[in-house]
Amino acid sequence: MNVITNPHMLPKVRCDAILDAIGGKIQGFAMFPCEMRIATFVPGLRCAAPDTVIPAHVGNLGKGTSTKVSDHGVCATCLTCHDLYDRRHEGWEYLADHCSAAVLERVLLGTLATQARLIDMGLIVYPKGEII
Repeated sequence: MNVITNPHMLPKVRCDAILDAIGGKIQGFAMFPCEMRIATFVPGLRCAAPDTVIPAHVGNLGKGTSTKVSDHGVCATCLTCHDLYDRRHEGWEYLADHCSAAVLERVLLGTLATQARLIDMGLIVYPKGEII
């Protein structure tokens, strides 16, 4: 096994089932809640309705020219939090100035919670692993 030292060369996952599950497009599974919840850090803001939850690709690991971050590193995120995270909502400046560490923590914990839900749904599988 070769050790990959360039983050852009790491393997990436493309999985429509993961994206569809987070977007509420798979029958028989509950809708994902917003796992990021950074909108609540901005005075007067809160998460958008649960039916707006979509996958947000977090971080830049593996991102490069003509390529996107892996679908493995996604967080179930409401429209408001997604717009804040991608800096499309003016509240991102407040987050950057007042609570950047808390935002990073929420992104990490939200991504891990999203992955746990995907494991429970059987969409992420660890060979020889068991759900406890």
